[in-house]
Order: sequence, then structure tokens, then C-alpha cells
Amino acid sequence: MTILYTCIFVLWLFSFSISMLNTLNCNHSTIFIREKKVGFHLHPAEDHVQYGYPVNPIRIENIKERTEEIYMKISTKGRYALRMMLEFAMHPQECTKISQVAQRQQISVKYLEQIVTVLCKAGYVKSMRGAQGGYRLSRDAADYTVGEILRLTEGSLSPVACLEDEKNLCKRADSCATLGIWKQLEDAISNVVDHATLADLVEEQKKKEQVKKEQVRKETENSHA
Repeated sequence: MTILYTCIFVLWLFSFSISMLNTLNCNHSTIFIREKKVGFHLHPAEDHVQYGYPVNPIRIENIKERTEEIYMKISTKGRYALRMMLEFAMHPQECTKISQVAQRQQISVKYLEQIVTVLCKAGYVKSMRGAQGGYRLSRDAADYTVGEILRLTEGSLSPVACLEDEKNLCKRADSCATLGIWKQLEDAISNVVDHATLADLVEEQKKKEQVKKEQVRKETENSHA
């Protein structure tokens, strides 16, 4: 009798699970992938909120294609690492606290702490303890390229997965007509990020700040005219 009751319970549990799946607010061709995990935005109009943060519906047949899109974008980790390095470069004669970077750049302190750990381990920045402590660059700003900072935090900057390794292991490499396009795109990306230094960004930032000050000055003069 115990075995019979067990079998009946298992059958009931199975049928209950099926009925619950049928009542979910999604169709058979849709799967929800959490945006926090995937790291890119797809359809703002279709956003749903589950488990406390947004998720995006992605059709199963398009998952592979949309996964390829991830390789074409720099994540917040890479962008924030570059902005934090720029903050350190803007104040070379002093130690900058993470809280100061977070306030000026409007980025979470916890997120910046995770990123600065990576930068420290790689020897890109060094930390100083004490009341006046913080972080500063390990070398001159001109000795850092944007490319090396992004590759440290992002990994490969290749637009497609088959170009990530030194040797292309794709079985279709010899017959793929599109491979040349992806290689040219990869070279173009590298040409930009590997020829731009942190010192270049410092100069660009100073120019923008000067333009902003000039705009504020003109607005102030006009308001008193």
C-alpha cells in the first residue's frame, strides 16, 4: 500500500507541475534571461520585473544570435575601470579614495572596490593606507593604453568568438567569407584603443571641463546683464 500511495503522490505532483507551467505568463517560444547576468539591454518596452530586478524575454531561436551581440559591447566593468583610472590620472600627486571616485562618477562604491582589486593585482594601481590613503597610478598616465585597461577587465575585445584565440579553431575558417570582415573590425578596434593613452583622456577631460566652465561663466554674465 505504501508503494501505491507513493506512486499516486508522484503522479499528482507531476500533473500539478505541468499545470503550473501552463499558467506561467510566457509562451513556449520564450525564455527569460536575467539582464543582470547577461549584461546587455534588448527590448526596454518588453522589460519585466522578477526577483527584484529586470529580466528580458528572449526567443529561444535567437539566443545564439543575441549571445554574439555581447562580444560587440564593452561591459560596465570595463567602462568603469577606465573612468576610475582616469580619476586617478587626473590627480597624480595625491591618493584618491574610492568614495571620491564613486561620488564624482556616480558609481556604486562596492562595484568600484571589486574593480580596483583587479587593477591592484595587475599592478596598474597601488594602494596607500592611512588617513590620507587611497589609490594612485603605478606609472605615468602616458604609459597606459585604453586597450590594456579594457582587456584586463573585459578579456578579449574580438567582435566574434572565433578570433579570441591566437589560432582560429573554427572549422569553417578556411571557407568563411565573413571572417575577413570580423578581422578588419577587430583590427580597427585595436587601432583605436591601443593608440589612445590615459594621458590622452586626461587632456580630453580637461578640455571638456574648460568648455563647461566657459559656458557657466557666459550664463552667469547673461543672467546679470
